[in-house]
Amino acid sequence: MNIRPARTTLMLGALALLLAASPALARSKGQVIGSLKARYPAIKAAASSGLIGETWTGYPEAVSAANLGKKVTDRGKTITVQQLLQAEGADRRELYQIIAKEQNTSAKLVAEHNGKRKLKTLASGEYYKLQSGKWIRKR
Repeated sequence: MNIRPARTTLMLGALALLLAASPALARSKGQVIGSLKARYPAIKAAASSGLIGETWTGYPEAVSAANLGKKVTDRGKTITVQQLLQAEGADRRELYQIIAKEQNTSAKLVAEHNGKRKLKTLASGEYYKLQSGKWIRKR
């Protein structure tokens, strides 16, 4: 029994599936923004309660490590602050990469620009982490 043709056919089939699926894995700018908008109420609630804050890097963080295990609600599902931050960070990273490609710049610069913009939009009582690592609370 010759196993080689079956193995080759299987490998080619797997490769074809990967190539066919890869365009479907990339999301459009609108899809990423939609995901961020859907999560925004949970991000805003966590920020308003002092669990998370915005940072100069353009990514939200827990104001205290003790907050990472605390529970929040995102679209009717109970998750931890850490899970919320991971999902938000992944979407922001993806959006920053898309914008950077459009503007022929780096995702890091796009993220830092957004971090500075976020400082201006904070509500009273929300936290912002400076480049020095110090958290400040907007009055």
